[in-house]
Amino acid sequence: MLQKIFNTKALGTISTTAALSTSLLIAPTPVRADYRDFINDVGEQLIRAGMASGLRGYELTHEPVINSMNHGYSSYVTVTLRAGVSYGIVGVCDRDCRDLDIALINDRGYAIASDMGNDDIPFIPITPSRTATYRIRVDMSRCHNQPCYYGVGIFGR
Repeated sequence: MLQKIFNTKALGTISTTAALSTSLLIAPTPVRADYRDFINDVGEQLIRAGMASGLRGYELTHEPVINSMNHGYSSYVTVTLRAGVSYGIVGVCDRDCRDLDIALINDRGYAIASDMGNDDIPFIPITPSRTATYRIRVDMSRCHNQPCYYGVGIFGR
């Protein structure tokens, strides 16, 4: 049920906006009409959260992910992060979600960074010391009307 996103707004760099626009044109979203509002809502929140987290000048380095899950569940996003690149990993969730948490797990299975705060916009800044495959664990800590939609964006410079 992995979904690609979204309605674009200015994000601070032309290449980011172009990447987002290209994602929309290339990947149609096969979703029931009643879910589109949630997907668009999460997509717009992801853009706003990226700007609010001080990521102006950063570009999307990976395809944004939008998916859904129930309260108390976890999901994983696998990514390759490059040594020396400054990244900002941002999570958001829909209006029915009150707490979303993320953790970055290295290729040895250890959580090396996390945002487990009681909020619905987790953020992890990181500059890896080596290029490797990482997993982002997404925890739906509080969802009032299940399932809740969430998004994860990875920005870098």
